[in-house]
Amino acid sequence: MGVSLGYVGAIVGMLLVLPFVQGKIFAGTGKQQAFIPTAVFFLLFSLPTFIWVKEKLSRHGRKIKLKESFQEVWDGLVNTKKYPGVLRFLISNFFFGDAIATTILFMAVYAQLVMGFSETAKTGLFLVSTTSAALGSLLCGWVCDRIGPKKSLAVVILGWFFSLTIVIFITDPIWFWIMGSVIGILLGSTWTSSRPLLAGLVPKSKMGQFFSLYSLSGRAAAIMGPLIWGTVVLYFKKDFFLVEKIVDMLKSSGISVSEPVLATIQYRFAVFSLAAVMLVGWFILLKVPDKFDKQ
Repeated sequence: MGVSLGYVGAIVGMLLVLPFVQGKIFAGTGKQQAFIPTAVFFLLFSLPTFIWVKEKLSRHGRKIKLKESFQEVWDGLVNTKKYPGVLRFLISNFFFGDAIATTILFMAVYAQLVMGFSETAKTGLFLVSTTSAALGSLLCGWVCDRIGPKKSLAVVILGWFFSLTIVIFITDPIWFWIMGSVIGILLGSTWTSSRPLLAGLVPKSKMGQFFSLYSLSGRAAAIMGPLIWGTVVLYFKKDFFLVEKIVDMLKSSGISVSEPVLATIQYRFAVFSLAAVMLVGWFILLKVPDKFDKQ
């Protein structure tokens, strides 16, 4: 429910800021018009938390030095040996989180450069995929309660792999809209199943420490993903020798590759790299113990 409401908030935020970007509130249009209203709405929606949510004060407060922070991260990694499956899950999360973060970051770029989407169409795609993510979160929560988070996450990650693979071959915008909705469902389902899986692998007393490592692996993936995407886009253009060989193989098999597809083929290879990374994360995840079966 919490994940789903988060996506509902993203939709509401988008709709609130959209009139500013379109120039309906103040003169001038452009994405830069979104920053000030976003800051104002962020403050307004934070006020209920500041006013009504009471935080429990720690009786053992102390200052944390930078060196101690790094030491705690290292100690957390060492402690993963005590809890079977945790380190493997964090590594798996790094790989599938890498692909997901990169997909989110470059989906609009792909829609515009490869599928020819306008700004209006990209906004619509965002709303459709985010709505699907909210629904996917609710659906996956129901599934997790019945088959467990590990099996749910394994199915979701495999769904990501097949969905990204399908996107590579799409030339019709209608199918891209459909896959945008499917990927939205998978996006919401990923966070709904991955967090309970980690929570089931570690004791409650260590929850904060290991969820910080979970967040750290996600942030590291967010750095690595764009590097992989950028490298593939930079080199895998239609005149790259490896691309030429692949295109020749397709033609010899009776599969024609149109000029518009060739012109943006580097982006399709970039999506392929994400699908490959997602599959690596799936294989690593399979070895994570399923505590749900033992309950």
